[in-house]
Amino acid sequence: THTLSLSPSFSLSVCLFVCVGGRLGCLTTPGQQNWVLGLSRARQFLPTGQWEQFSAVPTVIPAVKQGCYIQYHRIFKDNTDVYLEYFADNWMQIFRLVAGPGPLPLIAGPPPNTTRSL
Repeated sequence: THTLSLSPSFSLSVCLFVCVGGRLGCLTTPGQQNWVLGLSRARQFLPTGQWEQFSAVPTVIPAVKQGCYIQYHRIFKDNTDVYLEYFADNWMQIFRLVAGPGPLPLIAGPPPNTTRSL
C-alpha cells in the first residue's frame, strides 16, 4: 500500500495486489494459471472490502496465462509523479499513473514491435 499526496489537503492510499488463479505455486505451463494485478484506492486506510476499485478489474492482465508471468510489481513515487512497475516476459514495464480514464486493462508482455530470437 502506498499513500499518495496529491495536494497539501488531500492524500490517497493505493493498494496494488496480485490475484492468482489456482494454487500459489508458479505453474509455468501456459494455461495452468492466470496471475493478474489489481489496483484499489481509498482516501484513508480502510478495512478489506471498503476500498474503491479502479475502472478495469483486473488492472493488468498477462499476455500469456501462466504462473509467475507478471513479477516484481510495485508502486513508487518520484518528486512529482506516481508509477506502476512490473516485470513481464523479460521486460521491465513502467507506467505513470494519471487521473482520468485510460487504456485499461494493461496487457503485460513484450513491448509492441519487438522481435525475439530463439
